Amino acid sequence: MDFISILNNFARRQKKLPIFFALLLAFSFSSVCFAQETEEENDPVKIFYQGQDAHEKGDLQTALKFYGEALKLAPEFPEAEY
Repeated sequence: MDFISILNNFARRQKKLPIFFALLLAFSFSSVCFAQETEEENDPVKIFYQGQDAHEKGDLQTALKFYGEALKLAPEFPEAEY
């Protein structure tokens, strides 16, 4: 390999590097967002508070649904029983 071909090869790699890092960054954030969503769906306290909100609005059926979901996830969660 001569010096010119080495420089051309280096220039091609430098053009691809920002694209690689942009994709890496984008996929990193998407996995974090997905993990947070899953965590919130399985948090009995947050589900309980959704039930509280529904209860305050007078939507008792929805409140009971949320309380039941909270109890399924944490049977020892006494606030959701009452």
